[in-house]
Amino acid sequence: MNAMIRGKLNIAITIAILAVFAFIAQGRTFITSKGLTFDESLYVTAGYAYLKGANLKLNNEHPPLIKYILGLPNLIAANDNYTDTNENKWRRARRFLGSEVSDRDAFIRRARYANLVLGVFLIAILFIWSYRLFGPAAAAFTAVLAAFEPNLIAHSSLATLDVGATAFFILFLYILWEWHNHLTCNWLHAVGLATGLAVCTKFSNFGLCFGVVVPTILITTYVEQGSPRGCFKIRAVLKIGLGRLVRVGVIALSVLVIIYQVHSIGEFFLGFGDQASHAGHGHGSYFFGQYGKHGWASYYLMAFLLKIPLGTLVIIILSLAFYKRGKALNWRDGGYIVGILAFMMLLFTLGRIHIGIRYVLPALALFILLAGRFGSCLDFKNAKLLTLGVLSLTLWSVQASVQTAPHYLAYFNEIVGGSNGGFRYLSDSNVDWGQDVAQLSLWSANKPTLLIADVFSNVKEFYPIDTIVAKAKQSNDALSFVKTLEPKRDLVAISATALMRPGQEELAYPVSTYTWPLITTIGHSIFIYDITDIPNAYVTLAQHFLQQAITDKYPHYNEIAKWLMLRAKARHPNNNAITAALIVMGSR
Repeated sequence: MNAMIRGKLNIAITIAILAVFAFIAQGRTFITSKGLTFDESLYVTAGYAYLKGANLKLNNEHPPLIKYILGLPNLIAANDNYTDTNENKWRRARRFLGSEVSDRDAFIRRARYANLVLGVFLIAILFIWSYRLFGPAAAAFTAVLAAFEPNLIAHSSLATLDVGATAFFILFLYILWEWHNHLTCNWLHAVGLATGLAVCTKFSNFGLCFGVVVPTILITTYVEQGSPRGCFKIRAVLKIGLGRLVRVGVIALSVLVIIYQVHSIGEFFLGFGDQASHAGHGHGSYFFGQYGKHGWASYYLMAFLLKIPLGTLVIIILSLAFYKRGKALNWRDGGYIVGILAFMMLLFTLGRIHIGIRYVLPALALFILLAGRFGSCLDFKNAKLLTLGVLSLTLWSVQASVQTAPHYLAYFNEIVGGSNGGFRYLSDSNVDWGQDVAQLSLWSANKPTLLIADVFSNVKEFYPIDTIVAKAKQSNDALSFVKTLEPKRDLVAISATALMRPGQEELAYPVSTYTWPLITTIGHSIFIYDITDIPNAYVTLAQHFLQQAITDKYPHYNEIAKWLMLRAKARHPNNNAITAALIVMGSR
């Protein structure tokens, strides 16, 4: 390596390190300000419990490798005992975090920081691969784009599996690419190791790895055989190619057995079967005003278009359009990356689990790798206008990330009017995973009491929200309590997932809800409305809770509906619609 190349590499490494520091700083703002999301309670508890000796059946719906990593900081720093019970996994996790952990917030933060390290690991892999493909300028550019990608920041800052699974899958793809270039036994053995690690992160990686490694090894072996044709070449390819696949499979299986602690390997097959069944049956979701369980062909494409910063999107398109500029994207490398992208998008679309961009983070990482190639095109001397344009687009993406902090999970780009408008098009973990219930709890403690809060969370007891309805439930005279018109305004908090109700269309709020006067939003995922002067809003809320009493088989929701209507009657004593609704409710 000559001095000039070494100097360029040193500059690229310096830029990447600065980008990683920015990534960590952004992640820290999320980690320290956001409450526990829906799935985190399960993974935080399982990882710690595994390291304390609990059986892997505690949470076998996904492999344990990332959960080990999430639990490791707490094993070192915490001194909490884990006691197993016969409760279902969700109640067991809530019980552990609610009453057995000495410092719940610190416990969760430590697990999140462990996942942030996996996010840094992902950026490092992308940097190395981009350098090997396109050179130091592209590697630095790739690191910057990844470090300021809101979706990567968000999911790297949560104690969940998606970024870890992405990092190990991208590592697998990179090592397989290196083997394709070198064709040595050491690289082939590394492919087996990387395959095993990737499969041990998330069951979706099993299909991805299998669908990539088999054709890549067979096609590479076919090309390697050179000119002989016919049956002799096919036999040689099958003999050599299958031998290589067996070696990869044996190493990967060994890793799998070790990660599953040998005696618990049966949990892999039980969990894989459950996930395959889940993918086949589908998951209730929401997409552009539609509800369904079987997914939409354009779901993930639209998720990319709406949730990736526009500057980055344009750079991705330019990198593909001008593939001969700078360090050219040759057909072999381009076919490898684009072919895997197409395979992933097809597999996830057919999988029918359409509840968040987090499921296709590996595809997002590859798009960033392709976009980073454009760094090799930057040339102020011979392409000044293009260079200024690309740098402007990069600054646009950086600005979008910085401006949305710390609300990275709910980020949407300007196509839908920014983060406050995205919930109308995509729901679930794209917007509201319960991350802002903690902030709502703080907000309600410092503001006039809310009338009611309808939010998405499975740990509401961790973040109590001060509402009139909650106080009425605790009062000896609930009816008199709700009729007392204090505070002067009736504010209602509804989170994005509660508004849209993916998977429960009958509980979705009507479109008229969006026209209620919006006082403020909490993290772009919880909306605070003032319904004091809108009689029909009380009726809408009451009807919602009446339906929820039927759907969730929880009779107390009927009482809540009655309290809301009595409050409405006290506010608007002469309103005919409210009077009629009360008569109908009384006749039930």
